[in-house]
Amino acid sequence: MVIANSIRIVQEGVSKAIIVIPDNPDGNIRPSDIDHVGYPDFRGRGYSDDQAKIFHMSVQKEAQVLAEYIAKSSSVVLAIKRESEAKKDILINIHIGFTKLVKKREPHISDLDDDAFILDSTDRENIIIAGPTCWAIKFGICEFLERYVGIRWLFPGVDGEDVPKSNTVNVVCERIEQKPAFFSRLLSAFHGIVPHIWARFNRMHGRIRFHHGLYRVFPPAIYTKTHPHFFPMQDGVRFLPPDDASETWQPCLTSEEGVEEAIKNICAYFDENKQAGSYSLGMNDSPLFCRCENCEAKMGNRLNFLGCRDLSDYYFEWCNKVVKGVLERHPGKYFGCLAYAELVEPPKRTKIDKHIIPFMTYDRMQYADSNLRAINMQKTREWLGTVGTLGWYDYFFGAPFSVPRIYFHQMAEFIRLGYETGVKAFYAEAYPNWGEGPKLYLALRLMWNPYINVDAILEEWYVRMVGADAAEYLAKYFRLWEEFWSKRATETAWFHQELELSEYNKKFDFLNDEQVGYLDAVRYEDITKSRQLLEAAYENAETELQKHRAKLFLRTFEFYELSALAYLKGKSTLAKVVSSESQALEAFSAGIECFQMVDKRNTMALEEFARDPILCHPNGNDVNRSPENAGKNWGESSIWSAFDWYSKSAQLREQIAYLAQKSESTRIRRQMQFMLMLNNPKTTPISMNPCFEEGTGVTATDWKFVYDTQTSMILRTKEMACTGRFSILCESVNKGSLQSEMEIPARAGTYGAVARVFFPNRVSKGTKVWVTMIPLNSKGQKLRRFLPVIPDFAKPRIGDWNTIATIGELDDEIRGEKVKSLQLVINLRGFEPGEKLYIDSAAIYRVC
Repeated sequence: MVIANSIRIVQEGVSKAIIVIPDNPDGNIRPSDIDHVGYPDFRGRGYSDDQAKIFHMSVQKEAQVLAEYIAKSSSVVLAIKRESEAKKDILINIHIGFTKLVKKREPHISDLDDDAFILDSTDRENIIIAGPTCWAIKFGICEFLERYVGIRWLFPGVDGEDVPKSNTVNVVCERIEQKPAFFSRLLSAFHGIVPHIWARFNRMHGRIRFHHGLYRVFPPAIYTKTHPHFFPMQDGVRFLPPDDASETWQPCLTSEEGVEEAIKNICAYFDENKQAGSYSLGMNDSPLFCRCENCEAKMGNRLNFLGCRDLSDYYFEWCNKVVKGVLERHPGKYFGCLAYAELVEPPKRTKIDKHIIPFMTYDRMQYADSNLRAINMQKTREWLGTVGTLGWYDYFFGAPFSVPRIYFHQMAEFIRLGYETGVKAFYAEAYPNWGEGPKLYLALRLMWNPYINVDAILEEWYVRMVGADAAEYLAKYFRLWEEFWSKRATETAWFHQELELSEYNKKFDFLNDEQVGYLDAVRYEDITKSRQLLEAAYENAETELQKHRAKLFLRTFEFYELSALAYLKGKSTLAKVVSSESQALEAFSAGIECFQMVDKRNTMALEEFARDPILCHPNGNDVNRSPENAGKNWGESSIWSAFDWYSKSAQLREQIAYLAQKSESTRIRRQMQFMLMLNNPKTTPISMNPCFEEGTGVTATDWKFVYDTQTSMILRTKEMACTGRFSILCESVNKGSLQSEMEIPARAGTYGAVARVFFPNRVSKGTKVWVTMIPLNSKGQKLRRFLPVIPDFAKPRIGDWNTIATIGELDDEIRGEKVKSLQLVINLRGFEPGEKLYIDSAAIYRVC
């Protein structure tokens, strides 16, 4: 096809052009700090030397990329020649980099931004693709290939490349000059090298180091021995990190010697890494700040909008001192950091050095709430009034979620809003699940140009993925889930973070990826419709490659489908009171079916997907990110709501006994074994005083009652008992708990916790009571939980004793700390004034 005012570089299978590079290709290229070896992994763990070669950039290499993709499209290989070798003949010259012609035509090219490029084809004999750095040249080549060859890099890997076949390549005569809206654009937590290569083709380039990094400034392996006072004071004792990888601490920021040592170490880094343009002063990922007398004097007691202690003045005063010292030896360097948690708001008294670039953390999916958007944008404007350059840090999390988390149009709105407000850099933790389709493809394009037509980009992506006839089905599938996340999910308690923050004293700046309450908004018809649409996309895809891509989405959907159906099945009987044998068998069956689906789903994620570079979750273990994500409690309340019919139902007893021996699921066998144990009179718990028989008056030995004494009460009583003479009466407890105070020794194994509860009268809809176990270290300090925060609660029988129970696998160590014992806790929530509950027979058992 002839295109008016165009140049043919390939005509009917014949080369009409050569690629020309300078005799010294990289000689005039400006060095640019890069997201090179180590930086694609945002914690800096790095790659091997062989992997590093893949990331290395040069003019020669980018010229080869141009030739490679033109050949993929046209089957014609354009020769690459140095300009001294290029002959004056009829062939068109495509100049890459600083050839003599480029220097003459574009004398100001060195003044451009590191990522900006010029693409000029107005001279019919010479085409220019040039920029001041290799990055700029790469992005210019990507624009050339997209615009004139029609190539798209839709998702990572060869199957994600969409290369139209044509024996003719036309280049329109035009001049294009582009630079990115955000000078630094980075997504992290990819799995392997392939996604990083894909992201580069879509113009990702992180140019500022800013992530958690203070642990690198003072490596513990050295400084715990030589300068222990650099580490935080806690309760009068210095906390000394066990190794260099530990991030669970912050350095003492009032040590002047520490400031000098930080300056020395950072200068040494720049001495060794001449090309580096920045260094990270990002706080470690921990609330453990120093509590020495000097630090406390600088901290103050104000809380920021997340509910954390505001430590920004304390931190940025230290940063200013360090930056000033480094700039004296290395002028022009920049220092990224995190506006996160205790540092989420700008300092009130300290003027921040203009070479410091904070990245303001927030999950801007929360902008669906206009109040949250207004608060965060106000904080953004406050930051912009304080610093020379501000970055935004977001959470695009994909893999931890159990249904595709997409919000294309909202994402476009807040990226554009950030740019228009003055934000200059954008970063997001991606943790991609490629079942989210064009999410990250669109995100990277928006970071380059926030004003692109989102609908046009999406429509083209669908057509290029599966073909014109199948595209409408793929589009409807993703629109279904965009509507879910933009509307229904925002109405859940999960979105509004109405949950137990047992390990946090703050509201999250990101939506909680360890909880799954968003699944409360999923409907069975969402899953049915999704499968129908994806199957239709597969059936209507035209080419084998398009069918392969459609099948990929069907495969990713299998995980989502199992997740949603398991969750819904586990809740299907909870709203009914189990008051007959048939209802007990129904609830038990629903719970077992839920367990089986969860096991299948987890096997899919942890074993089957792990072998596929696209399907795999980037952490390899995202499904076990939390007990809730792993589905460890899904269906549990259903089976235990049936347990009280054990003595009355021979069919139930037979099923429990059979599954305890024959089930292929370890989780099901352990639950059934625990049920059998509780019905064996010879079984004894490992905890003490389960029936509260020991005690004085209203108090029970080895138990602590936690509640608001002004509005409610928890006390030992003889009014009601399930076993023995005593129980615990809880009245008007909106929030409270019973907590064991005895030491319950624990080692690796399976443990079960149980209690009996009696509701004398009906209670409010939001009322909950549940039993849990908390692991403790040798100092009696709580370790990371291994059970859900709030499990589901089955509707109880009124005027009868109901069993509540849970079970969990405990390791010897949790995050490097040895488990010494367990604490038994029975939690209560939502009891209105006058509403009562009795608790008895609360104990922990070792199952195996």
